[in-house]
Amino acid sequence: MCPALKVLFQDLGPKSNADTSKAQRILLVRLSHLGDVVHALPIFHGLAQAFPASTLAWAVERDFADLISPMPGLAHTFEFDRRGGWRAWLGLAEELRHFAPDLVVDCQGNFKSALASLLPGGTRRLAPHALDWQEPAACLASTQRAERAGSGRERKRVHAIERALSLLRLATGRDLAPGDMRFDPALTAAELARAELDLRTRWPECKPGAVVLLVGSGPDPRNWPVDHWRVLALELARRGQPVLLLSGAAHAQTGHALAQGMPPGIRHWIGQRGLRQLAAFFQVCAARGARGVGIDSGPMHLAAACGLAMTLLEGPQWHERTGPWPVAGRAASPHRFVRSRVPPGCAPCLARSCANPLGAVCMRDLSPLHVLEALS
Repeated sequence: MCPALKVLFQDLGPKSNADTSKAQRILLVRLSHLGDVVHALPIFHGLAQAFPASTLAWAVERDFADLISPMPGLAHTFEFDRRGGWRAWLGLAEELRHFAPDLVVDCQGNFKSALASLLPGGTRRLAPHALDWQEPAACLASTQRAERAGSGRERKRVHAIERALSLLRLATGRDLAPGDMRFDPALTAAELARAELDLRTRWPECKPGAVVLLVGSGPDPRNWPVDHWRVLALELARRGQPVLLLSGAAHAQTGHALAQGMPPGIRHWIGQRGLRQLAAFFQVCAARGARGVGIDSGPMHLAAACGLAMTLLEGPQWHERTGPWPVAGRAASPHRFVRSRVPPGCAPCLARSCANPLGAVCMRDLSPLHVLEALS
């Protein structure tokens, strides 16, 4: 961002303190993606605690609604169909105007969330500081903005949870510390009991030292080569550590490919669906002392929010900004990160497409043996 624009957006936020004490109907806007929805959970829990008599609602994309809809204290979930075009926007506008919130909290910070915040009409709209937005010009849709997160550190080193904390402080008027925040999706005893049955069926060997591998594949530069996952799983099993290879519906083909030729002691859960089922499974795995290994992805963030200690495979992304929370390497964090021994000069680029002519060497050069060292 050029210096003149930076000065402009500094002037745009924060505005005066929000008078939220009389808010009766509160709308939280965090439409996507899974990891970002997970990072908005502390804001929801903080609002629910600060405004126990208020009616809380959440506008979210349909793909992620099943994670949040059953949470106690959430009265309404407004599902947005991102594939529905203008009709989806009209439907969302009608629902939000009928709900008529007197306070909107935009946790996302882009043009799409700004539009969703404007749809109810005539209300107070809280949002992150202008410089904490993905698309800073969209901050003009807000009426009040939070303090800049991260105490002046460069933006790429400020974690999403730190931005959430700053926004929650504006909304509640409370000076919360990260230790006071709640990160989980409020799983019920029945959901955890079903997860225990899931675990006994799918991975009865789960115990301290067990490792669940959250497999991702495809053109995204954050993904790890399939052969690396295979080598890591085989070597962990050779060392006597129980292994579960878990792949979601989008990565089922990779899960089937990895299952071919694997020894029977390595377990597989291929094509998993259901975000609350997955969250409960992570929580019971954590209770048994298992660890997780994964790339920067929604399931990785969900696992960390549910208490599973994660080892992040770091390439184009950076653990300080998009890794599991609490940030790996800081005091009291159960998480770890590992990168290639000689990362390319372009990493971390924080990009979703690789501009390196050699491809995503930051992930390709991250060897399974190096990950094994980090795990042990």
